[in-house]
Amino acid sequence: MRIAIKDETFEKIYIAIKESGDTETADILEKAKEKYQESNTEKKKDGAKKAALINAEKKKKKVRQVYEKYILQNQKINVSQISQEADVSYNTAKKYVLELQGLSDKN
Repeated sequence: MRIAIKDETFEKIYIAIKESGDTETADILEKAKEKYQESNTEKKKDGAKKAALINAEKKKKKVRQVYEKYILQNQKINVSQISQEADVSYNTAKKYVLELQGLSDKN
């Protein structure tokens, strides 16, 4: 089982277990923390960032294709329909439709 907790929460739990005299559990937690710190490398962080950018580009391309199809067919631009057809979330579709219309906050 995996759980995600903040470092300060982990430290509080670790200290409480250690003070209770349960050295076996404290050792297990210490080893788990060391393993996490060793595996949390810059290479992994960079890979995650690159993957997120690639996925964002894929979603943007899908939305653009559906948006352009609607424009060519003279259909009303409906974000909900675009999100369903492009298989992306409503908020993602809305973000990219606004960008395509030139109405995004970035402009």
